[in-house]
Amino acid sequence: MRTACAGLLLVAGMTPAAAQSPSMEGRAQSRVLGSGSPVVLLGGGLLGADGWGGVPAVLAKTHRVVNVQSLAVQYGLEDRPLPATYSLMSEVAALRAALDGLAVERADLIGMSHGGVTALLFALGHPHRVRTLTLVEPPAFWVLPNHGHDDPGAREMQRFIGSLRGATITEVHVERFRCLLGDCAGGRSPRQAPQWSQWVTYRNSLRALHTLGDYDDDPTKLRTLSVPTLVIHGASTVPFHRSINNALLRALPNSKSFELEGGHNSPASSPDYFVEAWQTFQSQAAPREVSDGSFDAVLASVEAAQVQLVNGQPGSFKALWSQREDVTLSGGLGGAIAKGWPQVSERLDWVATQYADGTRTHQEVARYIGQDVAYVVLRETIKFKNPADGRAIVQELRVTQVFRREDGRWRIVHRHADSQVVRNPAE
Repeated sequence: MRTACAGLLLVAGMTPAAAQSPSMEGRAQSRVLGSGSPVVLLGGGLLGADGWGGVPAVLAKTHRVVNVQSLAVQYGLEDRPLPATYSLMSEVAALRAALDGLAVERADLIGMSHGGVTALLFALGHPHRVRTLTLVEPPAFWVLPNHGHDDPGAREMQRFIGSLRGATITEVHVERFRCLLGDCAGGRSPRQAPQWSQWVTYRNSLRALHTLGDYDDDPTKLRTLSVPTLVIHGASTVPFHRSINNALLRALPNSKSFELEGGHNSPASSPDYFVEAWQTFQSQAAPREVSDGSFDAVLASVEAAQVQLVNGQPGSFKALWSQREDVTLSGGLGGAIAKGWPQVSERLDWVATQYADGTRTHQEVARYIGQDVAYVVLRETIKFKNPADGRAIVQELRVTQVFRREDGRWRIVHRHADSQVVRNPAE
């Protein structure tokens, strides 16, 4: 069950009140807008999901937008202490749990600042679940030489966020944080910014940012990440964020850069322009990833497994199915439509008992291969013996099979077969 609230879709299985709590098995709160191919937004370390401005609404015109609230921001809003074991990998695990709960197997990820680091680490750990990756000035200090301690700006930011460990966060801390991001340039004061009151309300989020400095890893891992990546910086951003972006561009093998007007939170400054640029990147960077040739291999595996099925062995064919609750089977032997894996599994076990000494041939009528969904339409001929009396039988079937990508593999989610191969008048 999913609970709709004020136009938002909360985490599956939660009431609105429960969805506000990040203690629910470490699953991040999510807000879902629109429909279509999923895009996951991971916001910055201070405002999180509420720092995107008009970006979610613009993206939702063409996509299903999953705007994820970080554990750090949610704990801060609730004024609850972070768990002793909290780290950046806690955010990665919470993101994965949120996507699993929403049945999002694969998506375009857009991460800003702190959320950009979460997106990057998620992509490194689960590249098959990321169609494209967009990073907006992630403070990934570990990609810089000497962890960024040789860069004055990166060194000062790490020193500052390290001092917030266990601290009571005040307006002074918020002001200093914003200054380190460039908001004090030209004698300006963050206190005069229109977002000041919101920043102060969300100030406890800063308690988690020491984990950005704590995290360390081998930058050469980035060379193995082939996911198409767009690395964005604001035209007036601080030098250390440009240095981090440049290091990412050098290391990531399939990356390109883009500049937006504004500072650190540049997408929120011009959401329409940002979304237009992102859509251009996304459409060019995410071509159809499954060629007809590789889908042929999938279909060959299905055919071989079905030969075993009509010889009384259902195991191989069952292994090719999704085991989720939305799978369906309208089998060629008639009867009720099986829905959900328990019913489908039981039906396939029964089907295997109805055939002996079977052989199969098929003719393909049509196919479609998308990025996450595919189908094939077939004409199948099955020759077998009735297990009860040994009679030879020929079965002619019209078949449609639907596939969905799950964890990087194609799984059967629906099969329809019927024996209406001869056109008959309506009766």
